[in-house]
Amino acid sequence: MAYATLADLIAAFGEQDIVQLTDRADPPARLVDPAIAAEALGYADNLIDGYIGARYALPLAVAQPMLKGVAQDLAWCRLQLVLTEDAKRRQDAALATLKAIQEGKITLPGEAGAAQPAGAPATILTKSQTRIFSRDRMEGL
Repeated sequence: MAYATLADLIAAFGEQDIVQLTDRADPPARLVDPAIAAEALGYADNLIDGYIGARYALPLAVAQPMLKGVAQDLAWCRLQLVLTEDAKRRQDAALATLKAIQEGKITLPGEAGAAQPAGAPATILTKSQTRIFSRDRMEGL
């Protein structure tokens, strides 16, 4: 499932910023390179699926606005050639959101198939044989 599109990325960060991040032609074409943007968006989608797939059945039934923002931030960070302080902050926030979803601290509304949270560990009862060597049996030896 695509959580964000190229149009979403442009709307969130501005066309000029996306042109600067994706135009790697020599000489620069001064256009958005859809292939580079698609790679970054695909990376974001796969990362999101990796985190939430442990808790929810994929593909999700409902488009989640929260995941759209996370995908935009992850893709934008992926496009950075040098991870700036702002990009690092956005990436850390996006990953924290995904971890919270994975752990069940944040739920995705309208989604079925959530895995049941792990319950208390099961108690294992064992029964062993009587002791072979005890003080009574070893007395006098």
